[in-house]
Amino acid sequence: MKKIYLFILITVGFVSIINFRAIAGKFEGADNCGNPGLTFLNCNNLNIGYNGFAPSISGYHRGGSFFCVGAQTGLSIATFAGDMKNTTMKTGITGGLICVYNSDQVIGGQVELNFVQTGTKIKASDVQNIAGLTTLSEADIKYNFSNIIMPMLVKAYFGSKVRFFLEGGPYLSMLIGAREKGTDHMTTTSGLTVISDTTISVNADVKKDFNSFDYGFALGSGLLFPIYKNRGSHSPFILFTVRYYYGLTNILKQDAFHDMKSENSVFEIKAGICIPLSK
Repeated sequence: MKKIYLFILITVGFVSIINFRAIAGKFEGADNCGNPGLTFLNCNNLNIGYNGFAPSISGYHRGGSFFCVGAQTGLSIATFAGDMKNTTMKTGITGGLICVYNSDQVIGGQVELNFVQTGTKIKASDVQNIAGLTTLSEADIKYNFSNIIMPMLVKAYFGSKVRFFLEGGPYLSMLIGAREKGTDHMTTTSGLTVISDTTISVNADVKKDFNSFDYGFALGSGLLFPIYKNRGSHSPFILFTVRYYYGLTNILKQDAFHDMKSENSVFEIKAGICIPLSK
């Protein structure tokens, strides 16, 4: 229940910040340069003024807040966090659509709909001695997951033409595919004599063994900069993002994994483009 409360708290915080920023925009006046802001500021003399509820950063085209839409793709690096032992990171691909509330203030927002490959690698060995026979088992297994993930992020911007940002917020995830693939090698010996040497190949659909719905929180940072510098905020933007997803739900079904608990743990490195909706 504590994880559910944490997710609700993060979600409420995300909605509150976005609503606060939207309300704040309605109370902005006009400054000496004809831009939104307080009238006592002289934009010709100040590098950083105060614009309504958030600092305004000079050098960035004052076109006002706007939305942009685009796409991104990159690399995912995933594993399981929790009770499952001998897990290591596995790589995959990620890509999807983005909608960005890109503010020339400090606070913005971003919603995405992504396809993300997650899962984990398991390399384990076990030795058993029964009735004078020694059995060595070595497993090399991959769990390959396909997910649709929707993060809802609050972004804090810093800088002028090239903007650094921090981001965080809740995410929702739906498992659309899961496969187990690998080998299980077993060798049985009696002294120096090999009794049996068997390799079993595994390639199976295991979606039924995992919970389909996941939620958690995402944290990240990155860079955003315009393609055409002279067009300011009306230019298409290039984004580079590094992000971490941490799941708050147990993705293992109890009847398949004997009361074990594990959560998704995913890193992403992505690049994308975002095009303003209005010019």
